[in-house]
Amino acid sequence: MTRFDRRRVRSGYLQVDETTIPVQDTQKKGKTHRGYYWVYLAPEKHVVVMEYRKGRSRDGPVAFLEGFAGALQTDEYAAFDGLDAVPAITIYGCWAHARRHFHQALDNDVVQATHVLEQINLLYAIERRLHE
Repeated sequence: MTRFDRRRVRSGYLQVDETTIPVQDTQKKGKTHRGYYWVYLAPEKHVVVMEYRKGRSRDGPVAFLEGFAGALQTDEYAAFDGLDAVPAITIYGCWAHARRHFHQALDNDVVQATHVLEQINLLYAIERRLHE
């Protein structure tokens, strides 16, 4: 089978996340272990690439993203730590994870944290209307 050539995607914007999958264990009949699909989405190109890995270490995304230049949207998982040091990559988070931090900040500064949460909710409302 030919390995996917990520350079063919030619996208300056990727979203990436990992998800678990039960994998049959060849050593133990009838048993499974947890594997991971790393999902890379280039939304404007309508391209999705799923790469299987046995683990969640940063080795997977680092290898896959070799040569990538552009915006990379991720959750805050530690496997992406250090990729922001690559000059050609700009890391962006998602609103759900950013919102969580402001929700946690309510104990420290209720006025400012509430203001930001209200603004994020306005963005969510716009998104809902666009989807409708």
